[in-house]
Amino acid sequence: MQMEALKSAWQRAVVRGWTLYMEECQQCGVKPEKKTVVNLHFHDLRHEAASRAFEKGLNLMEASVLTGQRDLRSLKRYTQLKAKDIAKKPG
Repeated sequence: MQMEALKSAWQRAVVRGWTLYMEECQQCGVKPEKKTVVNLHFHDLRHEAASRAFEKGLNLMEASVLTGQRDLRSLKRYTQLKAKDIAKKPG
């Protein structure tokens, strides 16, 4: 039953996000991109969290705790790091 509640809450959040996006586009006079928030799944947040953790300077162990990854190979798969961002890092 808890899983159904989580799925329902996630679906409401996606609809709310889409609604806010559409409202903001309208206020700014920008044409919304249809692919925004399409096929967004709860699991996608793990990818986002891993990438943002490294962008904020967390090390491997800290990022693995944050995302719940026990295997560093899995953590590597979840990150979306960009070479240009890595090149900007000091020293």
